[in-house]
Amino acid sequence: MAKHVDVEDLMTDDKPRRSERYKPNSRSGKHKPSLPRPPKPRAPVKR
Repeated sequence: MAKHVDVEDLMTDDKPRRSERYKPNSRSGKHKPSLPRPPKPRAPVKR
């Protein structure tokens, strides 16, 4: 299966590109608003 993935990765540029696009997006927190939501600093403050 490893060979199959390698061939698909080379043929599908979307897989390797999505990983790189997801990393920078996650850092900006623009596409992943769930990252800064886990801490929820408002829950302890409301208590």
